[in-house]
Amino acid sequence: MHQNRYKRRLSTTFALLSTTLVPLAIGCATPSDRADPADSTQTTNQAVTGGQLETRFPAVGYVSKLLPSNGGTWDNVCTGTLLGSNAVLTAAHCVDDHSHFMYKFDIGPVDLHAGIPVKSIHIHPKYDRVEDLASHDLAVLILSRNVQQSVSFPVLRDIKPHLNKTHLLVGYGLHGNQYNQRRSATVTPISAGINGGYQIGITGVSGMACEGDSGGPLLSMDGAALYGVVTGGDSCATDGTDIYADAYADKQFVYSAIGARSFLVYSDPSLPPAPPTTGTPVPGPADVAPNILMLQPDNASTVSGVVHILADANDVSGAVWMDFLVNGQYVWGDATSPFEVPAWDTRTVPNGATILQAIAWNPAGLSSLATIQVTVNNQPPVATMLGGGAVVSSGLDLHCVVSGFSVQSYSYYVDGALVSTAAWPNQVWDSHGVADGWHDISCSATDAGNLTGYSAPVQIYVQNAGGVGWRSPAFRSYTGTAAAPLVILEAMSDEANTEFAEITSSSHANAMGICQQTYPLNTPGSTTLTCNWPRDPGRSGMNIQGLNDGVVNLTYHTHQTYPMGSGNYSLGRSFYIDNTPPLIALDPVETKVLASNQVQLRATSPTASHLWAEFPDNIVNVEFFAQLPTGGSVSLGAVPSVSGQIYWQRTADVPAEAIVNGVATVFAVATDAVLAERTTVVNRTGTSATKALTLNAP
Repeated sequence: MHQNRYKRRLSTTFALLSTTLVPLAIGCATPSDRADPADSTQTTNQAVTGGQLETRFPAVGYVSKLLPSNGGTWDNVCTGTLLGSNAVLTAAHCVDDHSHFMYKFDIGPVDLHAGIPVKSIHIHPKYDRVEDLASHDLAVLILSRNVQQSVSFPVLRDIKPHLNKTHLLVGYGLHGNQYNQRRSATVTPISAGINGGYQIGITGVSGMACEGDSGGPLLSMDGAALYGVVTGGDSCATDGTDIYADAYADKQFVYSAIGARSFLVYSDPSLPPAPPTTGTPVPGPADVAPNILMLQPDNASTVSGVVHILADANDVSGAVWMDFLVNGQYVWGDATSPFEVPAWDTRTVPNGATILQAIAWNPAGLSSLATIQVTVNNQPPVATMLGGGAVVSSGLDLHCVVSGFSVQSYSYYVDGALVSTAAWPNQVWDSHGVADGWHDISCSATDAGNLTGYSAPVQIYVQNAGGVGWRSPAFRSYTGTAAAPLVILEAMSDEANTEFAEITSSSHANAMGICQQTYPLNTPGSTTLTCNWPRDPGRSGMNIQGLNDGVVNLTYHTHQTYPMGSGNYSLGRSFYIDNTPPLIALDPVETKVLASNQVQLRATSPTASHLWAEFPDNIVNVEFFAQLPTGGSVSLGAVPSVSGQIYWQRTADVPAEAIVNGVATVFAVATDAVLAERTTVVNRTGTSATKALTLNAP
């Protein structure tokens, strides 16, 4: 039994459901899990602890597997329920080791010499075998032949189980030291909306599940309706909380696996093809439309190039035809499950929002429609190379500007040859590898869709005989405040004999000016330049207080003399003026209620990322708050910025004091980090508009 995998998350998942929860596994039984009969100190557990023998409901049986390491013997490990003549619903974790074992299924008292071999195993595509208490813990087993006994199959209910009403648990778990009897117990659902609505929380009335009951059904009291199957919980306890996978919430998977044999993960090649399943339960009469499920691409995703479209559907007739439409226009038809458009070329539609639809038809002419929206983006990044006209000695800071794109990598070229590739837009190039003279430099940017945009080349002049450089400003964002209005400009000379140096600026009209400095002969080093800016003459630095946000391009010129002559040398440097607080907004769709008083909070910045900042608008932290009716607010937690991520998101529980008539009002506060003067970090905040969330009733 997966004893350790199905126990660790219970204490957090059910913190609101039980204050006495002891997280133990239910899992599937294996020989190592069984008590030693000779050890009188061990506790004797029962199948469906506290339950009773059950002679009704013959559709509930047991799943056994062949153990090659144990002499090739069979051992029953889990419970399953017939939903058709040869289709069994059980838990995915019971059979997710299908590559090592063979399985069979039988009903009645356990007889490991009997049973029908399993031909194929179909596991929910969103089941995660390494996650504790995983949602979508469902599998359908197709038997190699039909069950011969007369069996009434339960049907999947089209509603959630009634909370605090009595239901039945049926299983073949451990009883004493044997797994040989079908037993049942009455249980009560206490939560039907766990993990996005795909799990049910159960507490025992006359008993609870035990080892080997995994995959067992949660039934109506008459056994006619099936709500879920056992995933895990407080193993063999007399009280506590168990977890069930919600079968009806995943009904499309169940119907597709039974009718269309989709989601196949294993098929035993030694067995003949399985016959069609008869008596398959359906959610209504035989003349209902097919069930349909859109699988790929994801809704609200961004696509480019050639894309694989995938959907699945099933119908009571066993026959389905699928039509695929893009923006209302037919593009493909398929009659074989899983249904697909193997290669849709997104370049056949304009960039922007695009509607993808799948229509499933059955022989009666009834249809069902699935619709998703994606964003087509086949526009490569627009790249601009900075630094044209610079005279370079020793090295050059390479800077490629790209706006409005999610760039994955930047590449730089000198005279058409690749010299550097990295994820960050500013890189350093050593000019000693080329001869003095004019050279072309350019850049390219590749986005998440593997589309690459190339800049036009610009020319630089390499003169490695002299040396100039920068100490400040860094290639960053700066702000001017009343206390520190200046960006300190500091230049250096790598060589002696520098007669004078000056800095000029462009790209910002009222930042034009000149900084001049004369270096004494034979004294290389750095110095703060005295500037003659029109806005603030005589100050040692550029006054940027009150200027509009934007780029300032600086060019540093020096004149140097040598015994054999003299030369003029230049080096470019840019920085960004950011005099405004950060902008932040709550995502109107992804800021939403999850369950009861639990909310998902997501904030975005309308300011695009640029190469002067690692995060949009220089934001380093976003904190979420809920307003209090008495004034003020309460924090719902903070989220630090993560490189490459353009939004901030967290899940939080809204405290009772912030809820008024079932409504909580939330907002976000963003904190940025920019430089003042030269190295001083300045933090500013920006606050989003509020959003009212109507919470679910507890």
